Amino acid sequence: MLSISRLKALSLRYYFSDLKLRQQKGSSTVITLGQAQGGTKRFEEALKTLPGLRDLSINGLSIELKTDSDMTAMAVRLLVNKGADIVSVNRNDYQLDDI
Repeated sequence: MLSISRLKALSLRYYFSDLKLRQQKGSSTVITLGQAQGGTKRFEEALKTLPGLRDLSINGLSIELKTDSDMTAMAVRLLVNKGADIVSVNRNDYQLDDI
């Protein structure tokens, strides 16, 4: 039978190994806008401030972000604060090898 201190130690070890694995992954998010009155430049400038941003591409009303970690909620918040109408959000995790 495992002691409580041993369980805590194993739990911490698992947590940190999982954290390290998550840091080696990245995230890709595609956000589709409803309308972009006045263009998408203001959205592009706002999204460039995201921490860990690796790549940003805008094609019409579709915005694709590649980041070190999941920044989906922050990206959507930034866009909404800049007046964007969000139609859909799709997120995918990827490995560093996929970049």
